[in-house]
Amino acid sequence: MIVAGDIGMCGSAGTVATAQLAESMSGTLLLAGDIAYPVGSALDLQQCFDPAWGRLRGRWHASPGNHDYLTPHA
Repeated sequence: MIVAGDIGMCGSAGTVATAQLAESMSGTLLLAGDIAYPVGSALDLQQCFDPAWGRLRGRWHASPGNHDYLTPHA
């Protein structure tokens, strides 16, 4: 199992590098919160998370963090 968190920061080289590293490894991914900065909105997911992590969707399970719930009903 591969675990990563704080991976939804728009424009972060670390977000992209972490996704690339995870893609190079086999196994299930646990996304440990804060995957959609800054407030967990649908737009944050689309613009900040999906470009780096969307292609790995079939492998990950996510646990929400505090930033993922700053949007009501996120």
